[in-house]
Amino acid sequence: MIRCLVLCLICHSTLLKADAWSLGLALGFPDVPASRLGFDVWPRQVTLFAQAAEPFLFEVYSRLPRKTLSKMDTVAIQNEAQPIRFDVHIQSLYVAGLEWFPWQDSWFLQSAYEKRQIEIQTRVRSRFYFLTAQGQSLARSEADASLKSTTDQDVWRLALGQKFALGTSWQWGWYAGWSRVLGAKSQVQAQVGLRNGTASRASEGRADNLGEALAAQAANLEASASRELKAIGAQSLPLIGLSLGYHL
Repeated sequence: MIRCLVLCLICHSTLLKADAWSLGLALGFPDVPASRLGFDVWPRQVTLFAQAAEPFLFEVYSRLPRKTLSKMDTVAIQNEAQPIRFDVHIQSLYVAGLEWFPWQDSWFLQSAYEKRQIEIQTRVRSRFYFLTAQGQSLARSEADASLKSTTDQDVWRLALGQKFALGTSWQWGWYAGWSRVLGAKSQVQAQVGLRNGTASRASEGRADNLGEALAAQAANLEASASRELKAIGAQSLPLIGLSLGYHL
């Protein structure tokens, strides 16, 4: 699609007309804010545009349940149940599309392709419980985990909006619509280490026991992040915002 847009711009006879170009700013969701470059292919009928935006940030809370992470001989290791806060970044890397004014007035229909990236990060410390024949004890050692997951999405955007003139060069407007995910590629990475590893008594767990517990805890975190990433990434996000533009 981008190649087609570039070809249209190159081949169009009004390419060098200054008043055909416009610079704009969109402020809404998920465009917070987005800078935009537009080109009027047919004045008052079709405008080609491209834009990029800053990341939209919010938080998601999940819960890490208590599970048996490792069991060797007479010792079992469990993690501490706890809430997890995920920091979510949604960024529109770039958008390329067109706006069509079918009635040659202020109303327009917008259709565009978007490359979107969703990133989830968290940092969590989880205590260990040692279960032995003598009972249960809370270890002085703990897992220190960092996690990062990323998904790149191909998104189709469809919106309806209105633009109004402010003098001879300025325009302002609004738009509302929705976006649909066409395809996605995700990657999840978790790193889990042991803090104060010498604090656990030999009777509670050996190195192999703790190593297995750390690997299981990393798998738990990756599974939790994957669930959140899938839930967020599969949603058809709304589009809503205000725009301000200036014709060069």
